[in-house]
Amino acid sequence: MAREPSGLYFEVRTCESRRPAIADIDEFSQTVGAIYESAINPATWISALERISALFNATATSLISGRGPSRTLLASTSSAEVQSAYRGHFHQLDYVTESVEQAPVGLIRTGTTLVAPGSDSEFGHDFLRRFDLRTGLFVPLHGDPSPVSLLIAGPQANRESESADAIRTGDRLTVHLRHALRTQHALADLHATRTLTADVIDTARHGIIIVRADLQCMQMNHAAEHIVAAGDGLRVHAGRLTAHRSTTDQRLTARLHAATDPADRVGASMICERSTGDRPYVVHIVPISPHDAATTWDHTTITTFALVVLVNPDRIPQPSSALLIELFGLTTAEADVALRVLAGDGLAPIADDLHISTATVKTHLQRIFTKTGTHRQAELVRLLLTILP
Repeated sequence: MAREPSGLYFEVRTCESRRPAIADIDEFSQTVGAIYESAINPATWISALERISALFNATATSLISGRGPSRTLLASTSSAEVQSAYRGHFHQLDYVTESVEQAPVGLIRTGTTLVAPGSDSEFGHDFLRRFDLRTGLFVPLHGDPSPVSLLIAGPQANRESESADAIRTGDRLTVHLRHALRTQHALADLHATRTLTADVIDTARHGIIIVRADLQCMQMNHAAEHIVAAGDGLRVHAGRLTAHRSTTDQRLTARLHAATDPADRVGASMICERSTGDRPYVVHIVPISPHDAATTWDHTTITTFALVVLVNPDRIPQPSSALLIELFGLTTAEADVALRVLAGDGLAPIADDLHISTATVKTHLQRIFTKTGTHRQAELVRLLLTILP
């Protein structure tokens, strides 16, 4: 016997019993929940599609993306044999999905309407008829440049999957599916942006740490990881950047609070001593401007951040000889002299190292001044220190 509906429900009649199979509010809500879960975790789309298949008594529910030769199954409940045949050959002959892609986004059409025009084609005969996927509901969920379509397909006998009740249920699901796909795309864009940002700051030669208002370290580049891992003056403890010396740690904490306090937002620079006796780190703390701050969903709390730049004076890199040749047109000999001037060597030591006379070093130096637009060694050093990214 058909069970009585409980509360809100959507009716789809099964072909076997001709009695209504009711998708009650719980079943429908669970399906919608699975759809939105897939937006956050795309690996769960199969589970969501299985729930959709159950609502419509379908044998194959699929998300298909792309056009023509680039068309691909994003996720599908169809058998391995069906998926293999589609991916291997039939995706490029799929006139049904091609027709779906050309329709307005959100417009549901039935399988019977779409299959009939090409039923005698290779795709119609050798794929749709062979696997008995000739009824159901088909709808474009996302348009160009990356079209995505939903295909809920079933056997020829399952005409009830194309009923008015089924279409109404499909309309309701389509709204959620489109929202979920937009959410998935937005999250993917955010992830790509964050990954790109992380890659960019990893190219910086100084340590960079993003610190939240509660002083938790949110992100750091490789240079910063190297500094805190060494434990020589700075470390991360319980997620917070701390200094080994208590007095230095107090100054660091106070200045981080000042930088992340919405009422202050004051930057600062300080020295952090190192236990090894090496030259101390230089720590720059930069408030991130208020318009870049993140607000919570209810707009009642503002989460502020500070950018912490860690400079290790003992690891300041030098430009390569090849870079000086490329930027200023120096010869190899001139580039060697320029780099030794940058290292603080005098003319005599440079001459000894390069096995040339002091007069030759002076000649090279004059040519370097001309090519770089500088006039003194100090000016040349300042220039060379600024050309690295």
